[in-house]
Amino acid sequence: MKTLLTIAAVSALLVLGGCEKKSTRKTCRMDFNTSTPPQKPTRAQMQAELQRLRSLLSGPCSPACCETYITEVINKGSDVLQYPSSPMDPGFAAEEDAPAIAAFTVTLSGKKSPHPERVQTGSLLFAGNCAGCHGSDGKGNRGAFPDLTLPELKGMTLRKRKMAERVRELEKTLAD
Repeated sequence: MKTLLTIAAVSALLVLGGCEKKSTRKTCRMDFNTSTPPQKPTRAQMQAELQRLRSLLSGPCSPACCETYITEVINKGSDVLQYPSSPMDPGFAAEEDAPAIAAFTVTLSGKKSPHPERVQTGSLLFAGNCAGCHGSDGKGNRGAFPDLTLPELKGMTLRKRKMAERVRELEKTLAD
């Protein structure tokens, strides 16, 4: 009898708004954020950021940089490229496997991985986790998914474009 009453009480709570209240609390959590708003950067901070961005934009992406980017996309997902198949959700591979997959993926564009010891394992993991979308050759299955064989990955190109926009903003702000 106690069990039936408990089930009835839980059911009533769910029907009468217990979940709604929990949901409201979850969506309102950010409204109660008491952290201070970000401070306007100083001129020195803007100049340092400008210098850092210019150095990042000065040359092609290194294989190590590409590996870091690929690992980040595997672990965190990405929706910036707007492919018909987008977004790529996080977790298509185990987080600990992402560096090996990234090491192999870098070789698809003809670069040498800075972690050659990971490439063989990465090729097996790529075949099991990534080839279904990107193709066994990494070319993206006729454009439905990003081509991983390009000299510079489209995501990296997009990041560079955004960095260049930020450089222009900083230069304009510092010139004023």
